[in-house]
Amino acid sequence: MSDFRFLDYLFVVFQELCFVCCLCLSSCLFRVCINSCCSLQNIHQFFLYIYYLLMIRYMITPE
Repeated sequence: MSDFRFLDYLFVVFQELCFVCCLCLSSCLFRVCINSCCSLQNIHQFFLYIYYLLMIRYMITPE
């Protein structure tokens, strides 16, 4: 499942984006960054949400 390897990569990128977003205090694509300023707990919730979306996708369209 390449999606899950990609998810690991995305997690690192998201952390970097979130960190930069909080430092610059500029508009960010992820509301999570602005609202909680890089709270790890919220980042994990964000990825749980993506994880569940992936699971649903695999259940609906099995390969």
